[in-house]
Amino acid sequence: MLHSEKNAVIIPALRTMGNFVTGTDSQTQRVIDSGVLAPLVRLINHDKKNIRKETCWLISNIAAGTPDQKSQLFQFNEILPAVLGQLSVSASWDVRKEAAYVISNLSEGSKAQVATLVELGALEQLCDLLDVGEVKMLILAMDALE
Repeated sequence: MLHSEKNAVIIPALRTMGNFVTGTDSQTQRVIDSGVLAPLVRLINHDKKNIRKETCWLISNIAAGTPDQKSQLFQFNEILPAVLGQLSVSASWDVRKEAAYVISNLSEGSKAQVATLVELGALEQLCDLLDVGEVKMLILAMDALE
């Protein structure tokens, strides 16, 4: 379903997958094992804001998973630069917030993973969030930077 070209199919499919990965670690792993990461690379750069937002939400739920699940996101090279692209100041605020959750969840990973985030430019993107007027995002950015 995530390979569909019809937005009316993609958004509910993203929401459904996102709900699955809010469950147990085992459920999240099953979704990852189903090959969900591959279409996310295309969807995170979709023309439709809601598709980008739902994609970041799904990825943030995976990023909140086990160390191995975080590692699988890092192994899929195209996903993290795309997420960071959605975190830029020029991105839609709704999408930007979801991308911030992805990076925040991943910032709790291993030292090597955090180093990768830094190499990809996450520090700059997180620092840009320090200027927003939303307290929740400010706290999220400060926690991730810590």
